[in-house]
Amino acid sequence: MTGSSFFATPCSLRRVYTVRRLEARLEANPPPSLTWTTAGRQIHPSGRHDIRYDDGIVVLLINNVQPQDAGEYQLRASNELGEISCKTVLNIRRKALLM
Repeated sequence: MTGSSFFATPCSLRRVYTVRRLEARLEANPPPSLTWTTAGRQIHPSGRHDIRYDDGIVVLLINNVQPQDAGEYQLRASNELGEISCKTVLNIRRKALLM
């Protein structure tokens, strides 16, 4: 690949128990700088957030998902040749209690 950046698939959301996995396939050369944001705030790796980029897959893992995690998430990839972004929405549904 020579000097280009593009998303091969759009951002998507996958459920893994109490962890939410947001991901996108990204092919970029030169290697990009990646930024995940939600509600205008940048997400940094922490005990609840894990950010990975391996074999062309960009992943944001959200551990111990809370109702306040719901909302729009944006992934931005940039290098000296340009910038590209994609968005997805995380919806949190509460389980109904049976009495």
